[in-house]
Parts: sequence; C-alpha cells; structure tokens
Amino acid sequence: MPGQSVTKEFSLVQAAGLAGHRVRVHFNERQGPRVWNRLISIP
Repeated sequence: MPGQSVTKEFSLVQAAGLAGHRVRVHFNERQGPRVWNRLISIP
C-alpha cells in the first residue's frame, strides 16, 4: 500500500558462504518510480 513500510526477511541455506563478500541489493517500488540499488559488505 502506498505510504506504508514493508519489512521482509530472507533465510539463506548457505549464508556463511557470503561472509567477506559484497552483494548487490535491489528494490523496486511497486506501482511507483523509485528504485534502490546498493552494494553491501557481508561481515
């Protein structure tokens, strides 16, 4: 719904394999023009 925040959590089977890597996170606003792209470092 417009103007409301959404939180989603994801569980990865082999998440330990991401440690020390950078991953790209991409979000599109549903029914809207905004896009969010970031590279994040996994500790």
